[in-house]
Amino acid sequence: MQKWIRLVSSVGVIATFVALGMIHGSGNGYNLFQDSRLASTLLLATATAIAGYSLGLPDAVATRRGVALASAASALFGAVSVSLVALAVGAPILPRAVLGYGVLALIPWQLLCWRATTDVEASATATRVIAVVNPLSGDEIEAGLASQSERRAELVATVQACDVEATGVIRPLEALANELEANMIVVDQEAQINESVVAQVANLHAEGSRVRSLSMFMEEWIGKVPLSELERTSLFFDVSELHSSAYPRLKRVFDLTFCIAALPLLAVLSIVVSIGNLFGGRGSLLFRQERVGKGGEIFEILKFRTMHDSGENHWTTDDDDRITPVGRLLRRSHLDELPQVVNILRGEISLVGPRPEQADYVEELAEKLPFYNVRHIIRPGLTGWAQLKLGYTNDLAGAAEKLQYELFYLRHQGFGLDARILVKTLRHLFQKGGM
Repeated sequence: MQKWIRLVSSVGVIATFVALGMIHGSGNGYNLFQDSRLASTLLLATATAIAGYSLGLPDAVATRRGVALASAASALFGAVSVSLVALAVGAPILPRAVLGYGVLALIPWQLLCWRATTDVEASATATRVIAVVNPLSGDEIEAGLASQSERRAELVATVQACDVEATGVIRPLEALANELEANMIVVDQEAQINESVVAQVANLHAEGSRVRSLSMFMEEWIGKVPLSELERTSLFFDVSELHSSAYPRLKRVFDLTFCIAALPLLAVLSIVVSIGNLFGGRGSLLFRQERVGKGGEIFEILKFRTMHDSGENHWTTDDDDRITPVGRLLRRSHLDELPQVVNILRGEISLVGPRPEQADYVEELAEKLPFYNVRHIIRPGLTGWAQLKLGYTNDLAGAAEKLQYELFYLRHQGFGLDARILVKTLRHLFQKGGM
């Protein structure tokens, strides 16, 4: 429900500016549908909507004051964007009245959408889940629902199949579901082969409860594929980058467009970082490291150096004393990743995909984690689903968790998911200064 409110919020922003342009044009000779004015208005509205989402509108802002400030800031970003484009192409800049009244109109609209998302969150317990799974999977469900779940639900009980087997007329699972008012039952593979449990689940299903396998629930509600449920046949699905004719070509065009736009920023930032290194960490400008790409090919990834020379060959922590003062700022903002624009130009990585890992770690992880090398059937990325969901990890448990999100990306890869990842990345960078 929340994603629909976000969509309504963005569409409302666009409609607001179009309506203001039409109202402004009535009676004063300004025709919104003439020349480039409509295109400029749509550019303004779209830039404002993207900026608003990146700043947390409407669902990730805590106060009314925050909503008002984010609305004004997003409108200002849109105004600056369309003004720069208009100056560059020599087209007319939109009337100041459209920009001014737009800010005034956006604040109450975003407040309304914010209020709606708050109401939706308050009713999150509408989906009450009983998980018939092993304890580890139960902990995984609870952690997933408590963090960045795709849908909201409440885990009201975790039981194992052997604990809810029916004995005569006593049906423990049905009794528990009625007692806790549960309306969804999640079953793992062990529960699915237990005839007593399946019979009770069938009765609950007939009474109106929804039923999901553990794998289906994890994908739909949490956005990952659980390794505990994965079999070879689970990998029998199409991957858009391999099996679609249009997707890989258009994705490459988008990657190159991004690179062209980012190259001026890379040039300016290279100068700034070089000057900063003179005072806070002399050494090379770039850090180079071998990573594993598509098909297991080795390539050299580029980053701005954030540690003292020869200090970046091992997993690091946030408080690592090898990080230079300039490097700490670059890491926090993730601008240290910007030189990977060159890697994208070379075709070694894409804008969206699984993050490429070091060759030594890949060899180690492939031995310990089943299906790990499946992540290498597509081109790695600058940002990805696992990074959004999990962030940075530096141990085997984190790598296993990340792999489950990467398998979800492989299964659902497409323009829609890529767009979600890019916009969520912007939101994450604006809100937390990095990811």
